[in-house]
Amino acid sequence: VVVNNSTASPTSGTSAITNLEIDSNTIYGGYANYLYGNGTASNINFRNNIVDSTNYYGLYVQGINKFSLNNNKFTLNEFGNINGYGLYINSCAAGIGFAHEIIGNNIVNAAYQGIYISSSAGQSATRSVLLNNSLGGGFRSTNAYGIYFTGSSYNWNVFHNSVNFDAVTVNTQN
Repeated sequence: VVVNNSTASPTSGTSAITNLEIDSNTIYGGYANYLYGNGTASNINFRNNIVDSTNYYGLYVQGINKFSLNNNKFTLNEFGNINGYGLYINSCAAGIGFAHEIIGNNIVNAAYQGIYISSSAGQSATRSVLLNNSLGGGFRSTNAYGIYFTGSSYNWNVFHNSVNFDAVTVNTQN
């Protein structure tokens, strides 16, 4: 799945997508899935989907100021990229009065990082939510992270998530 305004590349176009529902699909195989916005894209809902056997990103989200990723199952290819990500959220600062939701997802075989959130701040009055996600099985990197926040990613409520590291990791910041 690629959502952007480019016909040339899944990672080069951006658009002001609004009110997009991606619900109850099975997405099988491929390298990755992308949702690319221009910073004003909003109301993007990706829910109740099964994403199976992608090689690198279960879902890469960029430039969206209000999204919900709820009740999805991401199973990356167990022989896929050793640096694979279940969810990769980048440059998604929540708009005024908006909040992001990442709730009730199951991520397996992420290899490197289960959920990575970079430069994606919530609002102080309407904090974004990372809640009840399950990450486990299939971490293969020796520097793996379960949930990783970086680069001005603040104003998030993070509650009741589970991470199961089944590979030896040298990282002490999990």
